[in-house]
Amino acid sequence: MVRKKSSTSADPTAPKSSKGSTNGRKKKGSPTSSGEPPAPPLTDPERDILEHIGRYRISVRPVLTSLFFGGDKIRTQDAIARLRDRGWIANVKGGLPGGYSYYQLTAKGCTEAAFPLDRSRPLAATGLSKALAVLWFATMNGKRRARLKEDAPPTGFPPTSGRAPHIGEALGEGRARIIRVHIASETSDHASPLKEIREAVEAMRATPEGREVIESGAYCFAILVHNEEKKERFTEAIKAYQERHPLGAVIDVETAPTPGTFPLFVNRAH
Repeated sequence: MVRKKSSTSADPTAPKSSKGSTNGRKKKGSPTSSGEPPAPPLTDPERDILEHIGRYRISVRPVLTSLFFGGDKIRTQDAIARLRDRGWIANVKGGLPGGYSYYQLTAKGCTEAAFPLDRSRPLAATGLSKALAVLWFATMNGKRRARLKEDAPPTGFPPTSGRAPHIGEALGEGRARIIRVHIASETSDHASPLKEIREAVEAMRATPEGREVIESGAYCFAILVHNEEKKERFTEAIKAYQERHPLGAVIDVETAPTPGTFPLFVNRAH
């Protein structure tokens, strides 16, 4: 049985509702030390966007438009411009094929949103690929998902091997599950992510609590691939592997973009 959420646990869904109120630390109109008029305080929706970008390491305009602005591209553009111009986020122009940009927190944004300063550092190719795939998997698949802030199981779950992105997914009726995410490169086969999953399962099954969350599906796994053909191939290979070497774990295969396939995913989402 999938683990039920306690009444005090956070709902692992994406953004909060936008109320438009402000929570600035300075009173509006208070002068700065230089005598210049202060910047307007952040609104609640703007704080939600900063928290979202820090949580996922990056975000992109189609995701922001869908999550926060109900498809309104003009409001998305205005919000991005305000956050960028006030130094909260950085715009990596043309950082993705097709002329698409992506957004990261600045050091100022990390401090404001209470994230480590390393979330403002430029991403290498591997880090960008991972962040983009996890972002899309969590936010653009019609599921109630949210990435956990740390690359580890949440408090209350047994420890596992290594570090990997983790997603919380609300299933309804008070149920939820944690998904450990593995990203397959465009050239890799299923053997590499399966090896990582096997090691994680073995580590978690070393305790009774770990066996329980694995066997109930409260802790499961997802392998992200970049197209439907690879998804079908991986799914069949994992099914055959499980028949020979049962892991007793739920392993799903889903599609998510690489930087190279990102424009195709955006077109399908429209």
